Amino acid sequence: MKPLKLLQLVLLGLTFTLIIACNSNAEVNNNSNQNSENMFFSAIELGASSSETNLLINARFSECGEWGGHEEKMVIYANPDKDFYLDYIRYKVNCDSIGHYYGTPDFQKLDYETTLKLGDDQKKSVSEYIRKMSISKTEERHPGHAGNRFSVVKSDSTLVLDVYDSKEYDENSYYQLLTELNLNSDKN
Repeated sequence: MKPLKLLQLVLLGLTFTLIIACNSNAEVNNNSNQNSENMFFSAIELGASSSETNLLINARFSECGEWGGHEEKMVIYANPDKDFYLDYIRYKVNCDSIGHYYGTPDFQKLDYETTLKLGDDQKKSVSEYIRKMSISKTEERHPGHAGNRFSVVKSDSTLVLDVYDSKEYDENSYYQLLTELNLNSDKN
């Protein structure tokens, strides 16, 4: 066999090997990215196997200044059917009567309550919100006595993010999450 022909065959073989290796690597990376997007949502870890573990997302706003403001709460969990659900509760406060009601159960009055079954897009939105809050935590600056508080806590304490500041980024991220979950919230 001529050396030139042999060189061509070797190069052709190397090219094939590289193409196959790149395709295999791309498939592995693609599967890894898909898994990592929703890796947080493990039915076993969020209640499907008789575990009491769930994910809590809370927001407390400061429309009443240093007295705080209304609260919103989400609880994410998996049922035995291994589907994910979100319970959402929004409270309202009357800042004008804060002196009378502050510290009593009547301070936070139930405004809205619903339960959603989460689809893949909604799970991605929750995961993205968690990512944004973890970044925000590294940039947190204490706001004094009148900031908003956003928290993401896994009930078994393996994840605890608590952001207390006055950045618009955090409030906007939270309202974006509500929009993506189709939970219309009245911005106060």
